[in-house]
Amino acid sequence: MNGLSDHSIGRIPGARHDYSHLDKKGNPTLRISISVKNVINVIKNGELTEDNSKAEGYSLDGWKVVISKRKKTYGKVVTI
Repeated sequence: MNGLSDHSIGRIPGARHDYSHLDKKGNPTLRISISVKNVINVIKNGELTEDNSKAEGYSLDGWKVVISKRKKTYGKVVTI
């Protein structure tokens, strides 16, 4: 892992407000979040559940972390 995409940063508590999903009043909605420590744990100890030319995904305890294999974003966590 060499970084986080904008899409994954919003799932890390305390990182920033995630305005990608707004309520009817225009406020950011509450999102389920995961600590960086748990992201690393999923990658290190999770089962490889996705592996193709675009990405690899690891799953553990109901979490899934997807890491990009695309040239432009190689090695970045693209979604959690």
